[in-house]
Amino acid sequence: MLFNSIALVVSLLLFFYIIVKKLSEKKANLEGNLCKLEQELQETKQTLLTKNEEIVDLRVKKAELEVTLQKEREEKKKEIELLTKAEERLTNTFKALSLDALQTNNNNFLNLAKEVIDSKLKETESDFKKRQATINEVVTPIKEKLEKFDNEIRELEKERVGAYEGLKEQIGALMNQTSSLANALRKPHIRGKWGEMQLKRVVEMAGMIEYCDFFTQPSVVDKNEDNLLRPDLIIKMPSGKQIIIDAKVPLDSYMDAISQNDLQIQKEKLKNHSLAIKKHINDLGKKEYWNQFENTPELVVLFLTGEGVFSAALEYEPALIEIGVEKKVIIATPITLIALLRAIAYGWKQEMIAENAKKISELGHILYERICTMGENFDNLRRSLKSAVDHYNKTAGSLEARVFPAAREFNKLGIHAKNKSLSAAKELESLPRSLHTEELKVD
Repeated sequence: MLFNSIALVVSLLLFFYIIVKKLSEKKANLEGNLCKLEQELQETKQTLLTKNEEIVDLRVKKAELEVTLQKEREEKKKEIELLTKAEERLTNTFKALSLDALQTNNNNFLNLAKEVIDSKLKETESDFKKRQATINEVVTPIKEKLEKFDNEIRELEKERVGAYEGLKEQIGALMNQTSSLANALRKPHIRGKWGEMQLKRVVEMAGMIEYCDFFTQPSVVDKNEDNLLRPDLIIKMPSGKQIIIDAKVPLDSYMDAISQNDLQIQKEKLKNHSLAIKKHINDLGKKEYWNQFENTPELVVLFLTGEGVFSAALEYEPALIEIGVEKKVIIATPITLIALLRAIAYGWKQEMIAENAKKISELGHILYERICTMGENFDNLRRSLKSAVDHYNKTAGSLEARVFPAAREFNKLGIHAKNKSLSAAKELESLPRSLHTEELKVD
């Protein structure tokens, strides 16, 4: 409908344009004729001036021409007025038609747009309801799970609070126990027992418990017979060697240091701690355990019960390891001692493999001799079987050649056995197989 209205308006505009153009052309022609007549009038006037004899005629003609011109002017004027009015009417008509067409088109467009929008709104509303239903289907289980999860979180929070309270109590108890242990470790005899326990635990972890001798304060007198020596552990090594280990727990200064908040005091305590370990190295080197125990290398292992104990001392005395080597004292922490014990355990394993190989060699020699003896016995048995077969075949031949012919004569004389008859004595053709294995051959 909108397209038809626009086409109608365009057609009217084209029609009015053609009419206006034709009127404009006609007006231009009339104006051209008017100009031409005026020119001819001028020429006529000139002719009248030059030709007196024609003046009368020319005046008549002039009058006639003027009348004609006047009439034409009036007619042209009327035509111009008519054209002007027609143009105004066409303009007004065109404006009216344009406004009507525009108004109609606007109304039609608004109606059409309203219909389209209403249709789209209905479709959108229907689609929205469907999507809302789909979203509800998806969201509802999620909402239920979230509510369930929220409830579980509340329960977990309650349990966490309860566990936190229990943990606080356990931490408090642990702090009390730690404090008690720290106080206990300040006592020399308890500290010594704890060091021995740690040493035994390390030996168990290394799998060397069967190759180590633990001593509860064993003692030997040195060669000068004025000092009582008490090593904590003797490690047996392959080939009858042994290593002496002495456990030390220098914790007094170390515990004082870690309990201090003042850095300056802490440094002083750690310095005292490193000096205490250095003193243990010097004292242990002077004992010269390698001179008191046989088959012992010229070294002794100083076992420190914690990595932190040794590392803290190294911060203030980095040369502790070199000092220990100079004094023939090897410093070991749990990690390094486990590595040392594992290496010794590997040596024991190789020792056992060598012993087992030796036993296997001895058993192989015995088994070889017995197999050779068995070969001799087999050969004797073969010879005996061959001799028995030879004797059997000779006996069978004698039986066939001499005994059975005489026995058959009894049969001819009427002597019979019930359900029995003489059967041929067959010789044995099989002989015992000889053994061809070199180990079983007998010369």
